[in-house]
Amino acid sequence: MQVLLAVVVLSATALAQAPSSATARRALQIEDFYRMRTVGAPALSPDGRWVAYTVVTRVEATNAETSEVWLVAIIGSAAARRVSGEGVNATAPAWADDGRLEYSAGDLGFAIDPLSPGEALARARTTERRARAIGGESRFPAPTGSMTAIQRNVAPPVREPAPMSDFAQRHERRFKGVQFDWLDFQRDGQPFPVPNRADPAVSPSQELWLAGDGAERQLTRLGLRPQGLSWNRTGTLLLFTADSAYRDERRYGASAVFL
Repeated sequence: MQVLLAVVVLSATALAQAPSSATARRALQIEDFYRMRTVGAPALSPDGRWVAYTVVTRVEATNAETSEVWLVAIIGSAAARRVSGEGVNATAPAWADDGRLEYSAGDLGFAIDPLSPGEALARARTTERRARAIGGESRFPAPTGSMTAIQRNVAPPVREPAPMSDFAQRHERRFKGVQFDWLDFQRDGQPFPVPNRADPAVSPSQELWLAGDGAERQLTRLGLRPQGLSWNRTGTLLLFTADSAYRDERRYGASAVFL
């Protein structure tokens, strides 16, 4: 009875201290979109003591996103802290076998010791980047080193030009501009005129190949663009996300997870 009474008293006190709905609520504004933070990509340390994650912010000036890597102790013994450099677009936090936290930033990889919070940024050391962009493709070696996942653009099939009337042929010879009926709003900030999003040559799909023992074999035939490739520790499973509507400018992304 005493416990129940205490809960009731605390609840009444909280309600009395809470701001009224008239002062706590306001209409949503465009600027609020750029104040939102998206937390994702959680990675649990092998010893179960730490969680690393990303905090993504939308930048209004460029209409792009910037990402930071943060670290927090499981038991909540200290406040979460940012471990990536100031102004650095850091992604893909993952844990190495030696207990260090690794992440990517630009064309470099970094690793830090979670037990050195005061020196985490200063002690960041350059490591081999997991995904190397070589000749227009990205390579993701398995932890065991026995095989490598390769991500490549897939050339669209050659399409024969559609038959044109004599009027259309004369129009093509005379006018060299770009014709369109109306302009879409470009979420990705790309220049106008708007490209034909149905054209497979615009943002071509990507597929994955598996290389090992001097041979390659195609791993996927999804017609999508895989992102966030990650191996398990034994090199037997490959995880990634992909959005089936990545070409549709009028739809927000809705990625699915593939294994």
